[in-house]
Amino acid sequence: MRQMRINDLLKYRFPSPEEVYFLDGVLFESLTSDQMLQLASLPYRDDYFIRLAYSVSYRSLRHFIDDDFIELIKKIPHDSSNFTSSVTETPIRCLTILTSLKSPLYQVREMKWVKGTYFLGCYGMYTIQWEFDYSEELLLMVATRIVQYSLESCNPYKRLFIGLIEPDNRWQLMLVNMHISPFLMKDGGSPVSALIRVYDPTSFVKMISGELNPNDVPCQELRLITKVAVSLQHFK
Repeated sequence: MRQMRINDLLKYRFPSPEEVYFLDGVLFESLTSDQMLQLASLPYRDDYFIRLAYSVSYRSLRHFIDDDFIELIKKIPHDSSNFTSSVTETPIRCLTILTSLKSPLYQVREMKWVKGTYFLGCYGMYTIQWEFDYSEELLLMVATRIVQYSLESCNPYKRLFIGLIEPDNRWQLMLVNMHISPFLMKDGGSPVSALIRVYDPTSFVKMISGELNPNDVPCQELRLITKVAVSLQHFK
């Protein structure tokens, strides 16, 4: 199993209003296994990825508050979000963020689900748009930066759901499970490790639907170790 250690800290930058937008028109509903398999077999599209992510997670979704992002949403040009409706009446919308994690080789976006003045989710959602073929080393480096970015932005997740999008819109699904030891937590510079698994999307859907045994599903396994500047006491 390939492993990478990055000790330098990420300089997190909060996004500007020009770097965020809503991806509207997505139907948030629970899909059947056949419907998920159909979406997973198609070339990548944001709405397919989001619908698949929702179907995988909707039973575990929880609400949380992020006042900084709510204030940011209010500044999005040409957006008319309604912050007065109750949570039960307000539809779910997908906020997309062009993160500062980018280079001529890739662009990382984050996706957050918003419902009224609340966010909801059970894992962090990201996509990596590759401009060229990528190596295992580059994948590990970008995954490490996403782990740092997610924690530095105070997301309440230890799991990440990441779409790896190739230039021709073929794609793979990367799952990241972070380990944050309560015994090693500091006010800053806390160590974090993570196990990464990269799946073919159709194999992943067959696995979670029970059609395939997890032990029989091929995947690429990687591991990373890094540090983050912010306190992680909220994970205790």
